Amino acid sequence: MGMHLVWALSTTVLLAHVVTSHGYGYFRDELYYLACSAHPALGYVDFAPLLALTLAPWRAVFGDSLLALRFFPAVCAAATVVLTAGLVRALGGDRRALLPALVPVMLAPIYVGTFGVLTPNAFDVVVWSAVLLVAVRLLATPSIPLWVALGVLLGVGFSNRHGIVFLVLGLAVGLVLTPARRLLRGRGPWIAAAIAAALVLPHLVWQARHGWPTLEFLANARREKMLAQSALGFLGEQVLVLNPLAAPLWIAGLVSLWRRDGGRHRALVLAYLTIFALMILGAGKAYYLTPFYPLLFAAGAVAVLRSGRRAVAYGITAAVVIVGLALAPLAKPVLREEPFVRYAAALGQDPRAGIGERHELGVLPQHFADQHGWPELAAAVARVLARLPPDERARACIVAANYGEAGAIDFFGPALGLPPARSGHNSYWLWGPGDCGFETVVAIGYEVEHVRPLARSVEEAERVECAYCMPYERRSILIARGPTMAREALWARLKRFQ
Repeated sequence: MGMHLVWALSTTVLLAHVVTSHGYGYFRDELYYLACSAHPALGYVDFAPLLALTLAPWRAVFGDSLLALRFFPAVCAAATVVLTAGLVRALGGDRRALLPALVPVMLAPIYVGTFGVLTPNAFDVVVWSAVLLVAVRLLATPSIPLWVALGVLLGVGFSNRHGIVFLVLGLAVGLVLTPARRLLRGRGPWIAAAIAAALVLPHLVWQARHGWPTLEFLANARREKMLAQSALGFLGEQVLVLNPLAAPLWIAGLVSLWRRDGGRHRALVLAYLTIFALMILGAGKAYYLTPFYPLLFAAGAVAVLRSGRRAVAYGITAAVVIVGLALAPLAKPVLREEPFVRYAAALGQDPRAGIGERHELGVLPQHFADQHGWPELAAAVARVLARLPPDERARACIVAANYGEAGAIDFFGPALGLPPARSGHNSYWLWGPGDCGFETVVAIGYEVEHVRPLARSVEEAERVECAYCMPYERRSILIARGPTMAREALWARLKRFQ
């Protein structure tokens, strides 16, 4: 009965994400990952290489429709449900604890949104859940196979997203500061460390050979882009993005892990608190910590059922279902734009909640706005190019201010006869200017005053209008002619790791 419920719920969440996979269109970051998949490498400026390296063969087999791209995060949603069930079992829960533990994982707004688009964040939740499941089992019955599994998961996890370093640091602090430090005395941790190191070494070599661009990216992001938060503000966002009515469950999970089973799982509580503190110190976004919560939901469900409060557990579950379904349109685009705006206003939604950045916002929150305007942008650039004299058009190049704009040109542009885009933003800068001589440039996403020092003449060719885009995408397409500096100096000037 228990596994039947698990498979039924995991299949339900998979199908729900598949059916709603189209959304408003391609997400900004999805276009960037598609571009990166055409430039296979052992690293990229702002993310680890696993997604881009696996995306190329995936596209070759299944294509790059929205359904094809977003099927993988839908599978991650289903896998997280299964892993949460494994956490329930590992913590001593029975089938009665499954529904209270799994429903919050299915319907927490942050997970609904994360599993709705193709980003490394979807697989990150799976990897953290698997690592924590292995950690729970190690605390109960340590074995070499479990240490091997931990090493593989950490190596693969780092190759997917660098943020798993926070989990490693948290677990290390938790183990050292509790009696569980006994686990560090055997050869198991060394085996895990060796396996993880072997898996991440190629990426670290790439980083070193390219001057550690990810560290430069992170430093710039903290200084220029991220918003610092108080501990209370960060905690409030955790409550909000995980469904406020689910908070009693994961809080009960934290308390239970500290108190029950002779304090066996206290290392996990200290891991959570350590990661929380690191996120505050590093101005991390609200979602950075959320891959930890499948463990806390599982622990909370087990604790509440153990205490005999079955009615409380299922009452929370029912409330989470109702509120989760009500909040789902705020996390995933299941409503058209105007109905969404009215619905969000009726709920008093703050579009900046959980963003953690300094951008001006428009009508839609950023995760929805960034699914708008990309085909229209490519079409506008094609019109601008078509108006150039044939000889000038043949040598003109397209330069975009950010990777979303460049990715849109590279994805939608070939059907319109557009050349590849160039950009100084993140990994696009590493790919260089190609054959662009900068004699005639169609510039996207730049203000005129930013381009004037770089060209002898600048004119506005067409204005990009998009009612639902981010405000900084509503700029003129410029034609810049005659560079004022050498090609190498100009390319260096365009570099922007952020």
